[in-house]
Amino acid sequence: MKNETGFTLIELVLTITVVSVLVVALAFEYVGWQGGYNIESGMKQLHTDLMNARGAAMLKNRDHFVTLAATRYSLYEDTNPLPEGNGDLEEADDRRVLQRNLEPNYPITWSTLADARIDFDQRGLSRDEKTICANPANTSLKPEYDCIIITATRINLGRLDKKIFEGGLCDGTSDPPNCLAR
Repeated sequence: MKNETGFTLIELVLTITVVSVLVVALAFEYVGWQGGYNIESGMKQLHTDLMNARGAAMLKNRDHFVTLAATRYSLYEDTNPLPEGNGDLEEADDRRVLQRNLEPNYPITWSTLADARIDFDQRGLSRDEKTICANPANTSLKPEYDCIIITATRINLGRLDKKIFEGGLCDGTSDPPNCLAR
């Protein structure tokens, strides 16, 4: 008898089936990873812009403001009245430095819903203590950073404790806090 080598049809079908299952599993993992990356990227960008607003307030010796919306935020420099401003945000008259749209699938929420603004005084200190949280519809996403804690002297990236956050409260100063600074 001849020694014939090769694949049988059954071996080929089994191999294709196993590879297909692995590809599908990895595709679902990739989608979850991409969503977590988008949340983390948005929070890092917001953190950078908050730090820049704080630095600009110190550098220019002028109040700066950040207004928050679920899918957008804007940075303003207090320029009205000239030359040093009046310490109040007047969106029509103060200079808008930056406006960024956030990914609509990953809106943000903040600890004080009535006050959707962060103020930095001329020394770069925040007049507000706030926590900003990413609020994705898919709670299975696990980004490394998905919240920001703002105090008078610090702006820290953090990670939400999903067990506490499930109630919908976005707060880094409660006991226990649901946003843990990293």
